[in-house]
Amino acid sequence: MSAGKQTGEVQSILNDLNEQAGRIHGELQASGAVTYSSPNVEKMDAQDRREIGRYLCKQSGLDYSSSIRVIKQIGMVYDVQNDRYLVNDVLLEKEELEDGFSYISHESGHRYGRKLIQNRLLPIEESRKVDRDEFDDLVDYLISENFAERVKLGLGERFGVDVKYDDRFIDETPEGYLQRDRIGPDRFVNSQRDESLGDLLLWVDETIRELRN
Repeated sequence: MSAGKQTGEVQSILNDLNEQAGRIHGELQASGAVTYSSPNVEKMDAQDRREIGRYLCKQSGLDYSSSIRVIKQIGMVYDVQNDRYLVNDVLLEKEELEDGFSYISHESGHRYGRKLIQNRLLPIEESRKVDRDEFDDLVDYLISENFAERVKLGLGERFGVDVKYDDRFIDETPEGYLQRDRIGPDRFVNSQRDESLGDLLLWVDETIRELRN
């Protein structure tokens, strides 16, 4: 395969991923709870890998070689600093891209959770009515892998896509996730919920309202 044809195929996959990310984004925006720009899906380059490697070393205590191995297994990651999704070769090489929806919907859950913190929680953080422990627990949950999985399931239900809750975030938690507190408080974590995306968005609204009052 020529380099030009390969580049064209990669760009075609990126276009499909961006279109899919836009549809997913639109469903979350329809809640009216948080307004933010549409995401962008980009191919992870060497500089991105170096930056993610340094982040993993700092946040999870991995040595650099271990962090590189982790990165090679990552299909997609939400780049918080630049507000974009980065897709790795492990996903681009899949002919049918059958896991694309699962990756994007999970990372959309991370993005949505962070936007909720930024736009709806931080503005009420200093209120005398806000219980600090409750506030911290909700923040921890909204940035957790388990909240991202919950959003993924809700989006799967909305789009009619069969996705599964990744139970290893509960049953066999990777050490790095434990070290970075990416699991979420036990009282919020429940992989057996049977809810629609609308139910989830309603839960978010009610939980923040209770916190504020």
